[in-house]
Amino acid sequence: MSPIVTSIVVFILIGGAALAGIALRAALPEHHVADASKDTVVRAAGLVVTLTALVLGFMVGSAKSYYDEVQDKIKRIAADAVVLDRSLARFGPEAAEARQLLRQTLGTAARTLWPNHETRLPALEAGQPAIDGLERMQDLIHALPAGDDTQRSFKARAVQSSLEIAREGWLLVELSQTRIQKPLVVIIVLWLVIIFLGFGLLAPPNRTATASLLLSALAAAGAIFLILEMYDPIGGLMRIPASTFEIPLERVAR
Repeated sequence: MSPIVTSIVVFILIGGAALAGIALRAALPEHHVADASKDTVVRAAGLVVTLTALVLGFMVGSAKSYYDEVQDKIKRIAADAVVLDRSLARFGPEAAEARQLLRQTLGTAARTLWPNHETRLPALEAGQPAIDGLERMQDLIHALPAGDDTQRSFKARAVQSSLEIAREGWLLVELSQTRIQKPLVVIIVLWLVIIFLGFGLLAPPNRTATASLLLSALAAAGAIFLILEMYDPIGGLMRIPASTFEIPLERVAR
């Protein structure tokens, strides 16, 4: 399910638990809602609230770190591509083919990451992945004839930059396969259901209390939504914009 659908389901579950608690309070005998019973419910709910707050805080922090790491990898690839292009340009006209292949590889990578975004960068032949273009470009760089120390220096810099792009690219592929563990989300939602059921049992049966519980349920579902969204930094509503990758490459495209 998408993060939006999942969050709506979470809101229905925990909001329904709160309403069920309010209805259950009205149906229970009076001694079940006496002060002693309320105190027990408060203590039990307090334990679950503490656990949930700790785990939710950990999950939000972890999701933000993951989002930032993917964004950092994209920025690094773009920066290394600019350095590589300038090294090839200063090497001389012999590197023109490698520079063109670099542009095509970057264009294919942009179209892979953001399939709905129109980019001005050229692309490789249909069906060719960006990694193939990168490996062909590395072969071209290794084959460049370095006639003097200056060209050897630019060639070595180009080789290093291409290796950095390949390394960051593979790390980005690995990161893109990472997803939040579903059992963890299920457990958090179960805890939230228990918490809001307890809140409903303690709440007076009036509209103000009911509205407060439902708004709190909406906030909790929003937290789940943020976590799921940040674990989908390329395809979600909070996706990393294509400009993060393209703006540094505008110079390369010229």
